[in-house]
Amino acid sequence: MNFLPLPDNYLLPVVGCAFLVVVAGIAIFLIRQRQHRTEQNPVTQSQNRQKFAYQPALKPVLILPDIRKSTVLRNTRPRSTVKNIDLVRDRKDLADSLVALTEKYSLHAFTLATRDGLIIATTDPDAATADAARYADMFVNAPLYETPGVVLFGLAHKGSDLVGIIRANKGLSDEIGQNIEDDTKDILNSWI
Repeated sequence: MNFLPLPDNYLLPVVGCAFLVVVAGIAIFLIRQRQHRTEQNPVTQSQNRQKFAYQPALKPVLILPDIRKSTVLRNTRPRSTVKNIDLVRDRKDLADSLVALTEKYSLHAFTLATRDGLIIATTDPDAATADAARYADMFVNAPLYETPGVVLFGLAHKGSDLVGIIRANKGLSDEIGQNIEDDTKDILNSWI
């Protein structure tokens, strides 16, 4: 077979086209190799898909208890300054019983309010309005928030959710806090 020699001006385009065909073949080969590897490894394939898909961050949902006790002023042992005082007998009203409660546990002040901040009874009329509004709202909306010098607890009485706001100069143990809550329930049952 006798080939015709190509003129010089055709040699460069033919070599350029041959080079492009070889480069394109290598590129196709590499792309198919990559596809073949991802098909064999499903983990890589799912990671590649998730790279551009919207994936909301998975965070655990914290479910807060409806009623909780503040742990701001806790000691490991109960205070020995609990006095033996009758909280209901010989008292003229609910407020007088709360005054006896503050004397019994050596508290600075005690306010009983509804969860929306209305005062039911208090031993400190000067600060009660501000305390009831601030701490009742705090107890409802941010039950884990703690304030130094203040202990909050919640209780239900005859279908109403109430908040006890204790101002104490010294720490309260869990046992004393529970005793105050129990005494508050007894006072409410006696007067309301």
